[in-house]
Amino acid sequence: MAINKAKVAIGFIVAGVLMVFFGTLLTFVGPIIIDDQVVKNTVIDPKNEMSYTMWKDVPVPFFMSVYFFNVLNPKEILLGEKPMVEQRGPFVYRCSL
Repeated sequence: MAINKAKVAIGFIVAGVLMVFFGTLLTFVGPIIIDDQVVKNTVIDPKNEMSYTMWKDVPVPFFMSVYFFNVLNPKEILLGEKPMVEQRGPFVYRCSL
């Protein structure tokens, strides 16, 4: 079975034109669709079941670590020296909703 080169060429041309058309269309319409979906899914609204239930019932425990630093040479820092600090912490808190 012989392949007709003219038909293959026309097929590639049609495919290329369609790709250019849809690519151009998505360049202008794509960001609008993405922005709409982001706004729709990030609003914490009881009507939006996906984002509301994920916000209400956090599936993993949420921990917050806080570090404090004690400055050991405050007078020398005022004279331009490099600060020497001592780390205090981490203080870990479990946040429950």
